[in-house]
Amino acid sequence: PKDGSSGQEFEDAFYPLIGPDGLELETSSFRIAVADGATEAAFSALWAKMIVRKYCSSAAPGSALASFLPTLQRRWFTHVTRRPIAWYLEEKVREGAAAALLGLSLRAPEPLEPDHRWEATSVGDCIMVQIRADDIVSVFPNMHAADFSQTPFLLSTSPAGSSQLGIHMKTQEGLLQDDDLLFLMTDALGAWFLRSVESGGAPWTMLRELGRRDQDRFAAWIRDLRATKQMRNDDVTLIRIDVWLGPLHRTTSLPSRIRTRPSATIS
Repeated sequence: PKDGSSGQEFEDAFYPLIGPDGLELETSSFRIAVADGATEAAFSALWAKMIVRKYCSSAAPGSALASFLPTLQRRWFTHVTRRPIAWYLEEKVREGAAAALLGLSLRAPEPLEPDHRWEATSVGDCIMVQIRADDIVSVFPNMHAADFSQTPFLLSTSPAGSSQLGIHMKTQEGLLQDDDLLFLMTDALGAWFLRSVESGGAPWTMLRELGRRDQDRFAAWIRDLRATKQMRNDDVTLIRIDVWLGPLHRTTSLPSRIRTRPSATIS
């Protein structure tokens, strides 16, 4: 969480829920999502949790986000108003909560397809970076460090606030290869990452060297970036995914799989 805030005030969210030991899967498809709730709105942490779960559990592609959004908006409103709320929150609830979302789907080839693929959906300023052979293959959405100083369009609980979702939602596909490394980041870390790249650095090296499960070291590193004014004081979430491709067993003809070991690190 932000310096000065508790874990209960943390407004980022990710799904599936990943513990300190990470998560290792062998599967033909996999979805993961990260969201960043807007601090100035009420109950944004709840909204962030709802949208990452819905993205990962939906059978529809991420680009169909608008189709299930109205149901999710009504569910959020019902949840936050099921008990009386303080008078000073009533207007904020009417205005609604908001969050940035980045959802990532990895899948093995369909029949007649030669390649493993990823498909990502974005609303707001969370980013995904794909690293291969110590070089950047993709940054999604295609952003620059200066873009993080702007106010992004966010996924809102308000129908009026979501009216332009189709204009602002971004989708992209790409190919996966063995040993690809994927990072999903909320905006404070994403801004630091892109500033470093634009200055000629290779920030993925630091993220890789932090290890998959060293929460304490990651937290100390984030505190140092904040103290030295390299990163603004905001909630930070990093999800790292290591990808291996190939058959489940060498002696069988089972379908190809994507083996991922995402380690979500929160500080």
